[in-house]
Amino acid sequence: MSKEEYLDQVIKSLKVADKIKYRILSDIETELECLLEEGMDMSEIIKLKGMPSSVAYSFNEAYSGTPIARQYYNQKRYRDISVVVILLSFLFFIISIVTGFVNFESVIDGGCSGPTVIIESSNYVLISAIAITSLVIGVICLIVGVASLFYHNKLRSKI
Repeated sequence: MSKEEYLDQVIKSLKVADKIKYRILSDIETELECLLEEGMDMSEIIKLKGMPSSVAYSFNEAYSGTPIARQYYNQKRYRDISVVVILLSFLFFIISIVTGFVNFESVIDGGCSGPTVIIESSNYVLISAIAITSLVIGVICLIVGVASLFYHNKLRSKI
């Protein structure tokens, strides 16, 4: 396992706020570089320090119950909520488009004395209450989703 793979596995297993996660990563990277400069190889370092999952577990245990750990779960929750709400807004936009533009008309004009003509017209007019409601709900969902993304980014920059 290379140093980069080791660090990548540690960072994937850490359950702390992003800012703290990268501080921990920087400290571990500095320590690994010192041990490599002393002549140790990665297998010896892994025997000395432990597997990446156990290193991350010890940090997670040290931070459990602290505001830093709660911030991690809040970040994750707001990111997930943002994605779901924004996807819902697009769904409502699609519903409003599909249900709104439905006024198509065909007329056959003619009779016994002259040529018969088929006239087709389409008027794209929002006529459906479902379309208007879906559009309003979609806009609200989009606003809520974007607001929660901003809040998620605010949480990431804390601490």
